[in-house]
Amino acid sequence: MSNLEMVVLDEKLDSVNKKGSILCRTSLLNYLENLPEDFNDFSVQRGIVANNYLDNIIDTIMDNDSIPIITLVSYSGYNGNINNKVQISNFNVLDGLQRTWRLKVILNIIRCLKKIYDTDEKIQAEFLTKSIRQIDPEVQREIMATGVYEYRQAKKYAQKISKHGFNNVEKKITETQQWFEILYGLEDKEIIKKMLLLNAGHKAVSSKHQIELLYFSYYDIFKNSKMNYRHKNFVIKRDKEIPSQTTFINTREVNTFKFSDLIIATIAFFKGGCTQTNTILLKQEYLDQDDESISERFSADSDIYNAIIEFLCDIDEILSMKYKDEGRKWFGKGNHIEGVLAAAGKYCLERNKGESTEYYLRLLSETVNEKINQLQIDKFTDGKDTIKADRVNMGILNKNTVFNVFYKLFEDPEHFNYVDWKKEFTHNDN
Repeated sequence: MSNLEMVVLDEKLDSVNKKGSILCRTSLLNYLENLPEDFNDFSVQRGIVANNYLDNIIDTIMDNDSIPIITLVSYSGYNGNINNKVQISNFNVLDGLQRTWRLKVILNIIRCLKKIYDTDEKIQAEFLTKSIRQIDPEVQREIMATGVYEYRQAKKYAQKISKHGFNNVEKKITETQQWFEILYGLEDKEIIKKMLLLNAGHKAVSSKHQIELLYFSYYDIFKNSKMNYRHKNFVIKRDKEIPSQTTFINTREVNTFKFSDLIIATIAFFKGGCTQTNTILLKQEYLDQDDESISERFSADSDIYNAIIEFLCDIDEILSMKYKDEGRKWFGKGNHIEGVLAAAGKYCLERNKGESTEYYLRLLSETVNEKINQLQIDKFTDGKDTIKADRVNMGILNKNTVFNVFYKLFEDPEHFNYVDWKKEFTHNDN
């Protein structure tokens, strides 16, 4: 593991436990050459996102404009600086991943193309002016190894570099000094809160991604308990692994769920009612709670989470068995998962007969199986389409309607009749 050496400009640290931050600088080249190999796989990061503005970072460097401070989190203790210099090796990029990734890819592309084609003229003639079909497959593999996600992305960056000259851009990366803040002594929860603070003004950080960050410790609880599940094909996906919500719904396999959907639905289960995924939810459900309150709300008993996953997988399989592709897509939507699990949570909360949560959830999945015809999920969309979407929040209406229907089913299955979704949506809209 390489050591990244920087010049220390200032320190803001607790004198006893060395917890705090230091302000440093080093060249972009030194930074990029000493990044951890998996720097863009930091668990709390959302992944690389498309951003045309950030793609112009080459112009920023060449115009001598400053790049905002990049924040790193170090997992090694701080033992002071030596001759105003500090070395770090075990670190992650907390703020500035999008900039860092682009700079790293740009440097890789420069070195790759210079190695293959030698001069700017050859790069222009033999790479930039040719289609992918005209490029040798081995060259294509080398270009993809630079870290780009697709071939045309490499060509886009190469065209931007070409405007300034490949040697000129590489020289500028070598000479440009960049400022960094290095954070020391932070616990996982503090790292997440710091990240949310740093990203508070970034529109691209969705509330669902924030939910993932705040409850990230539960990712392992859900994922690592897989060995205990009856449904061995259970898969959990993080937001950054999914191209888009539509793609996920259309292509997901049965028993594959989004992590953020599981967390939001689990919150609804413990509350016994639907909630909203927004900053109010974040504040109420996590940021305003101390560790003890959070533990009470989200039990550490993994058996409960096993039971929740088993219940959701049961429902997913029942719906897809009866309603085929329509049922699979229907239960791929977070609002529907939340509505069903909130109804199950309310049912469990209202019963106090000495039975376990696991028992009640098994009972409810059997109830859904017995009454699957009466649910008429294939008529759900027709009922929803009777509502004018321009005057209501359809997401909230969807989840509340699903919640009410499923709670009626759970509460009194014997008298549960065929669902008139048009009537249910109209009732909840009033």
